[in-house]
Amino acid sequence: MNSFNQHYLYGIVDRHDTGLVAADRMIGPGPLAFKRFGSLAVLTSPVSVSPIEPKRRDLKAHAHVLEVAMQDRTLLPMRFGIIAEDLSQIGAALEKAETHLQGLLKQFADQVEYGVRISWDRDRELRAILRERPDLVATQARLAARGEAGRYDMIAFGRQVAELFEARRAAAEAVLLERMSFLLTDHRIKQPEMEDEVFRADVLVARQSEDAFAVAVDAAAQAIGATVKLVGPAPVYSFLTVQLDLSVVPMGAE
Repeated sequence: MNSFNQHYLYGIVDRHDTGLVAADRMIGPGPLAFKRFGSLAVLTSPVSVSPIEPKRRDLKAHAHVLEVAMQDRTLLPMRFGIIAEDLSQIGAALEKAETHLQGLLKQFADQVEYGVRISWDRDRELRAILRERPDLVATQARLAARGEAGRYDMIAFGRQVAELFEARRAAAEAVLLERMSFLLTDHRIKQPEMEDEVFRADVLVARQSEDAFAVAVDAAAQAIGATVKLVGPAPVYSFLTVQLDLSVVPMGAE
C-alpha cells in the first residue's frame, strides 16, 4: 500500500490568497491544499514517489493545477517535479526566501502570461520581395536558363533571397511589437519555430488589460495580412524562476 507522505509543490501565494482550487486533475491522488508558513503559502498535493517522472500526463496535470489556481490569485509557479519530504523542509525554505518571494508577488501582482504566435503567408511575402526587386527576377531567370551549370550560383541566389525575407520578417516583427507594446508589462521575443511564423513571443499583461491586448494584437496582425494564435492566460513561467532551498529546519505550518 502506498504511503502518500511527501508533498508535491506547485506554486507560492500570499497567505491571504488561499482558497479553493477546483482542479480536476493533479499529481498524486489529492487533495490539493495550501500550507501556510509566515506570510506565504504553498500549494501542494500528497505523493508517494520521488522523483516524479516527466510523463505527458503529469506535465499536463501540473500545468492544469497552476492554470486553475492562478485564476483567483497571484501565484508564483514552480517548475515541474519539486517534492518536499516533510512540511519542515517547506517551512524552512519559505522562511529563508520570504522577503524575496513577497517582492516577486508584488512585482507580478495581477499579471498573466500569453504566448503570441503570429503567422503570415510565406509564399505571398516571397512574391512581394520579387515584385519589389525586378533585378532578382531577372537573375533567377538567367540562372535557371543555365541549368546544372548555374547550380551553385542558384544556391547563393537562394541565400540572398532568404536574407531579404528574414529582413522583411524582422521589420514586420518590430512593427507588430510596437503596436502592442503599450499594453505589455514585459515581453520575451523568441525565434520563430514554423516557416510561416512572423512573430513569436511570450508577453506579460495586466489582467485588466487582457481584452484590450487581444484586440490590439488582432488589429496589428490584420494590418499585415497575418493571423494570430494566443496561448494563455498562463502563469508567468517565462518571467521568473522560483527556487527553494529545501533544507530541514522546522517552522510551524497551519
